[in-house]
Formats: sequence, C-alpha cells, structure tokens
Amino acid sequence: MRRVTDKNQKTKTKCLRRVKIFPPPPSYQAGERFAERAPRTTLGRLVDVWFEEAGDGPMNPSQVTVRHTPLKKGKVDAGATTLDKIVTTGAQSAAVQNDPLCKQALANLQGKTATVHTSIAAKKQAAQTLDSASMTLKLDYGAARSALVTYEEGVRVLANGDASIIAGAGLLTRDMSPPEPQLAVVVEVIGKKGKLAAEGVVKWPEVAGATSYAVQVNFTPQTPSSAYTALGTATRRTRVVKAPTAGAQFLVQVAAVASDGTQSAWSDAILVTAR
Repeated sequence: MRRVTDKNQKTKTKCLRRVKIFPPPPSYQAGERFAERAPRTTLGRLVDVWFEEAGDGPMNPSQVTVRHTPLKKGKVDAGATTLDKIVTTGAQSAAVQNDPLCKQALANLQGKTATVHTSIAAKKQAAQTLDSASMTLKLDYGAARSALVTYEEGVRVLANGDASIIAGAGLLTRDMSPPEPQLAVVVEVIGKKGKLAAEGVVKWPEVAGATSYAVQVNFTPQTPSSAYTALGTATRRTRVVKAPTAGAQFLVQVAAVASDGTQSAWSDAILVTAR
C-alpha cells in the first residue's frame, strides 16, 4: 500500500491485490471503478493489480519530510547551479524568512554557494594560467637545450680529448668514435679495346667503403705529366672511354669515392689502346 497526491491535492491510496480475471457477469456496467476479488474457486487467471481509492482531502503535511538534494562531487558546475536555485527559492519563501533558524541556515548556504562560484572562477583562471605557463616552459626548455649543445661543442673543441677538462666543465664524457677507415687505392685496373672504333674499356675491382668511382684520362701518353681530363664519377666499375682517334692510346687513373665525398688517392696510371 502507498499514498500519492494528484494534481488537485487529493490523497489516494494504492493497494496491490491479487485478483482473478474472469469473464464479466451480465450485470457488469462499463466504467465501473473497482473490481471485486473473485473467489479462488472461479476459473480464470490470477494477476496483480494496483487499485486506487480516493482520499477525503489534501495530504497531511506531517507525513512528508525533506529529501536530501544530491550534489555529485565530480559535477561542480551543475551542483552550483542547483544551489543557486535552492537559495533563490528559499529567499522567496515567507515561511523560511519568518523562521530565524531557517533564515540563518539559508544565509549560510548562500554564502557558501558564493564561495563555490569564486572557487570555480579561480580554477578556470588557474587552468588558463597553467596552459600559458606550460607553453612558455616548453619554449624555454627548448632554448636551454640548444644552448647546452652550443656549450658542449665549445668544451669539446677546448678539451681536445682531455677528460679532466670535460669533467671540470660539468659535462659527461664518452669514448670518441674511431675515425672512418681511409679508402684503399684502386688496384688491378685493366684496359682493353672497345667494341666500336676509337673506344677503350677500363675495368677495376671493388674497394671496401666506396660508393662510386672517379675516372680521369690523359690523351697524350707521351707526356705523362700533362693534365688529365676528369670523366666524372659513377657507381659501375666499368667505363667506356672514347679516344680522339681509332687506335689511339691514353693513360687512365681510377679513384674510390665514399658516401661523404671522401676520395682515395689515384691508382697507378695504365696505358689503354682504343680500337
């Protein structure tokens, strides 16, 4: 059983009864409000039904009490809005304003609510300040890292491998990387006649660490000290050289080239005869 109040402030009692549904008797009139409990011997279907009975007047105020207003911890903004509504409504209540205890409690609630709004505004301002400070810190830290690199480079040059100077400067030390091995001189360069007239072919073996090879020729072999003509670099280890005339002879030198552009010494010159 429970009591409810309708929109006209009429008290109603709801009762849960188990009744048996059966075909209505011939005397049943449409619109009848209450159903009568059917005898258990009557054939039919048992169901649970809520029945309403009208009260005689408004609900007795002494039968209700204050229900606590839930304020969720993680929903501060929503809670502040709820408090504002309570304070505003209470300030308009004559009963509350005429009761010294309630009036004082409402004034205290109003003050605490105002403090909540102040704290919310301070939190938002602090969040904005934090974002700005975080960005400034990121920029400053990046500038400091760049300055550290400059300082380390200066100490590296000053120390020239002296660990005591580096440690005295407040920096860390590490073993220096070994220098890159020098490229070996190309050896066993061979030459032969090409397939076409005035062509000569030059070949040589691979050199460790080389990524390309430079070739230069001297078309006046009778004067070995004369200037050589550069034929550029290529990754292949075979080069076809076009001589000035068919059957001409020329001197050839080859050098290995590393990926950083470092070049080995020139190989010994060999004499090649073109077809």
